[in-house]
Amino acid sequence: PVYRRLLNNHDEKYIWYIVTYPSNLIISAILIIVITTRQRAQVKNQQSYKSVKMSSEIDYNSSLISIQTNLYKYGGPILMILGTVSCVLSLIVFTKKNHRKNPCAIYLVACNIGYLLQIYTTMLLAILSNGYNIDPTVYSLSFCHFRYYALLLSAVLSPSYLILASIDRILITSPNALTRQRSTLRLTYICIIGITLFWLLAHMHTLFLTRIVEPVPNLIICSFQPRFYIAFINYYTILIQDILIPLLMIILGVWADPSDIF
Repeated sequence: PVYRRLLNNHDEKYIWYIVTYPSNLIISAILIIVITTRQRAQVKNQQSYKSVKMSSEIDYNSSLISIQTNLYKYGGPILMILGTVSCVLSLIVFTKKNHRKNPCAIYLVACNIGYLLQIYTTMLLAILSNGYNIDPTVYSLSFCHFRYYALLLSAVLSPSYLILASIDRILITSPNALTRQRSTLRLTYICIIGITLFWLLAHMHTLFLTRIVEPVPNLIICSFQPRFYIAFINYYTILIQDILIPLLMIILGVWADPSDIF
């Protein structure tokens, strides 16, 4: 209980109001003050820790972005030069007179031309965008369409020519004479033109279903149409580019020369 008393000083005309608190109440008040002070200190420490953690995460992300930029800026041109030299040397070798009548050499010529297309479209645009902050696709819708069209097209052309070369190798190494006779230059050119036209037409949808968007203020990007089309592109990339084409190359490679495996 809390005790109260009134003291009346008639001489000095003062009235004193005295309150007496029990010891347990005083101890409880002290404990509440101490606990509250500690909690506030912990909250401040947590806020300080969160701010330090957030700052370290920002620094880490900035470092990753800087590393990526430098890789594209300095490593990208080196890879372009090496890739170009490799493709040109391969073209020189496979276009020699003694190889011009070899169907497999013709497929490899087409394959290297596809690699050059990939280097000077997809790779060049990636280097300009990520390494030098030059992205023409955000200023021109036509360039935006072309970028993704070239990206999807160049990713499948050269592997398709390698698959055709593997099929030609299976034909030419067959123990059946009639099967070996099917490996001809005429069939080679028909297959190259046919598969090229097929992929050219199969990726026409990217010329109409890509757009320039601004997802957040001051950030403009070239992207696919949202929802269904993005899901379609993701499934297409996984099923065709990442699974079907590599699987066909492995199967046909083993079929053409089982001695490489067994």
